[in-house]
Amino acid sequence: QGMFLTLLLVTCIVLIRFSAVGFRFEEVHDPLQPFFINHVMYGSMLSCFIPLAAGAIFLSRKFSIQWMIAIIGLFVFVLAVYLSYSRAAWMGVIFAMGTWLFIRLKWMHQAMLVFFALVLSAVLWLSQNNTYLNYKPKFEKTIMHESLEDHIMANIQGT
Repeated sequence: QGMFLTLLLVTCIVLIRFSAVGFRFEEVHDPLQPFFINHVMYGSMLSCFIPLAAGAIFLSRKFSIQWMIAIIGLFVFVLAVYLSYSRAAWMGVIFAMGTWLFIRLKWMHQAMLVFFALVLSAVLWLSQNNTYLNYKPKFEKTIMHESLEDHIMANIQGT
């Protein structure tokens, strides 16, 4: 409970500070100081607590203080992950929701088989003719996308 409430407080502070700069992608780093180094660390921390908040809702007695705090926390954390502009955090939340769905539908064994088949296929494809070298990072320059749309398209285009 202590970590949850502390992160909820810090997240509210960051969101208030971020609202002062208009939630602009270009300004995402300044409101995080001194709590987080960058928006990726912030989004990652939040995405780890979203499943905990969701679980707390199901495990708490309805309309109790813990239940209400868990609902508020889930809402705040989901909003904050979206506004963190961290693609990795977004993917983590989507992956967690998919995992929850597979567990709920009792498809986890099949999902694991498909997942490992996809990983094996990717490894085989990337290792063939050294294809992985085409995807190596370019350390000579850092790419900063000025808009959220460009930031998202970088996932698809690999830039």
